[in-house]
This record gives sequence, structure tokens and C-alpha cells, in this order.
Amino acid sequence: GAIQMTATQHPDAFADQSKAEARYTSLVNRLRIDNNKGSDVVQLRVTMDDPALAADTANNIAQAYMDYNKQISAGYGGGALMDIGKSLEENKRELATITDQIKQIKTKYSISDAQASAAMTDKSLKDTEMLMAQTEAQYTGAVGELAAAQQALATTPQYIRTSSDVQPNPAKLDLDAKITQTRSDLEMLRGKFTDSHPQVVQLSAKLTDLQNELARTPATIVGHSGTSLNPNYSQFKNAVATAQAKVSSLQNSLGTMQGTLAKLKSESAIYPEAEKQLAPLLQRKLQLEQLTMQLASQEAPLKLTGAGRTAQAQIVSLAMPPGTPSFPNSRVFVLMGLAVGIIISALIVMPKAPEILYAPTVSDTLALDGSIRSSTSALPDAEPVPARPAIESGTAE
Repeated sequence: GAIQMTATQHPDAFADQSKAEARYTSLVNRLRIDNNKGSDVVQLRVTMDDPALAADTANNIAQAYMDYNKQISAGYGGGALMDIGKSLEENKRELATITDQIKQIKTKYSISDAQASAAMTDKSLKDTEMLMAQTEAQYTGAVGELAAAQQALATTPQYIRTSSDVQPNPAKLDLDAKITQTRSDLEMLRGKFTDSHPQVVQLSAKLTDLQNELARTPATIVGHSGTSLNPNYSQFKNAVATAQAKVSSLQNSLGTMQGTLAKLKSESAIYPEAEKQLAPLLQRKLQLEQLTMQLASQEAPLKLTGAGRTAQAQIVSLAMPPGTPSFPNSRVFVLMGLAVGIIISALIVMPKAPEILYAPTVSDTLALDGSIRSSTSALPDAEPVPARPAIESGTAE
């Protein structure tokens, strides 16, 4: 691309195939790129025999790189946008599938958040167990209170006598009369029969029974008495009723707590399995959500500009053709000529051994204008030395 732009600016430089190939070969061989240490500036150097051609070629190389970078950025932007859109669609489909699976598991176990529900259930389970232990202790105490109240009620008369009228017992009087009559009959039979006679024995036994019954019969009885409700009995009865109600209430509470405890234990056994099933799904859902956010943030600028990220490159200093050719440098060649002349002169003046057959020739000294300085040698040449080629002039950097 740089050569095409240069050929448009300098059509004579690439007039034919041979000249174009020579220019291209020279450019490739003499192109230099330096990266300055500690800096992000890259220095591009182009050396050609035409300074203006070299400067334009250097500038065109930089411009061609930036144009190529924009083309690559645009191509990558479209491809990246397609890849991001495809990845977003795949993420959305997988996210919808995982969300549906999570919903099914939560519906199956009737939970909204497995971890939170498990923690809440565990706390409720411990609180219920502690409250149940307290209620059981209260129930045991209430049962003891009820037993004590019932015992006190059983030993307390319901009514107490307030007044009484004592009179002889009619039953005792009747027994006395019967005993007297029986005793009289027994005496009459003894007058007729012996004591072993059956009638005598029977009547004797009857008399004995009557006498025993008389001994058990009180001499007096209460003819009339007044009674009233015993206050202690009423108090104990109320205590029994209170204790019974307390026992019933605590018993019902224990029954309810036992049901709640059984339900909590059943739920606590379910949550680990639900959490085991939900954990990988929730983790994958979080990863997909984060990835979707990242892809969306990458997609937004691509939709806006339609290009990918470009390299931050710009031309900070245009190449300008020098006023004078950088090669050959006359000052450098003057100094080099003086140094070579001094060295050759020293070699001529210094005494040499007789076996020296060679001395500098006229071709070893360069004049300031590039011509050959003429000089003679005191010694004959061993063999002719070919002349060194002159340095090609007209190059520029």
C-alpha cells in the first residue's frame, strides 16, 4: 500500500518493471525501524538516492499502517459483534433453562431460598425444642398440682354439720324388746326340753345374735341436724378445676409442638437435598448473568461505532527530505583523507628493511574532491594494484 501511494506521487520512480524492482529491493534492504528505549515512539528510516522519494515513502508507510489498522478494526468489529450476539443468545437460552430448573426445584420442595429457609428452619427447630422442653417441665408440674388438689378434695367433706338434736335410738329400744322376748321364750323351752334340743339351740343362737347387734347399735341418734357446704371443699374443687385446665392446655400445647417439631425435622431433612441440587444451578446462573453483563458492555460500543478496538497509532513527526545529501559527507571524507595521508607519509619516511618490496601507490590516497592524487614511489612496485572504486554519490537518508 505504501509503494502504491508513492508510485502515485512519483510516477517516474517506478516508470518500468526493472526500475520498480530496483526501488523495491533497495527499500527492503535499506529500511530501518528503531524502537526508542523507554518510549512508545517507533522511528522509521528510509534510505534512497532521492531524498524527496525517501521522505514520501516513509510517510506513506506510516499512513498505510494506520489505514490497514482501521480496516482490520472494522473487520474485527463486525465479526466481534456477531460473536457477541451469538454468545448473548446462547447465554440467554441457557439462563432461561437454568431459571426454569431452579423454579421446578423450589416448587417441588416448597421453598424460595434454600439457604435462608434452612437457616430459618434450623433456628425454629432449636427454638421449638427449647420451648417444648420448658412446656414439658410445666406440664409435669401441673400434673403434680392436679394430683395434690384431687387428693385434698377426696379427703375433704363436701358438707359440714352446723346443728343437731340427739334422741334415744329406736333401733336399740326395739332390740331390747326382742332380746327380752327371746330370753323369755328360751326359758320356757328349757323347762320342757334339754339344752341339746334343736328348738333350744336355735333360740339360744337367736338370742346371741340379737345381743351382738345391740352391742353395735348406738344408744342415741341425731334426730335433726343442719348442714352447709364446706368452704375448704369448694376451694379444693376450684384448685382441681384450675389444675385440670392447666394440664389440658399444656397437653394441647405439647401436642401442637410435637407436630411442629416433626414438620420442622422433615423440612430440615429436605433442605440439604434441595440446596445440593440448587447450588450448582445458582452458581452457573450467577456466572451467566456476569458474562451477559460483560458481553452487553462489549456489544454497546460496537453497535455504536461498528468497529473494534484500534491500535493507538499516529504520526508524531513527518519525514522531511534533508537540504543536503546525508551521504557522502564531505567533512567526514576530508578528515578521513587527511588521516590516511598522514599514515602513508609516515610509512614512506620510516626506514624499512631491504626485503620490503611494496610501497603505497597512487591509488591509496583520496583527494577531497574524490580524484586520485598523483605521487611517486622510491621503490618499484611488486605488482600493479587495482584502483579502488569511487564511493557512489548522491545517496540520501
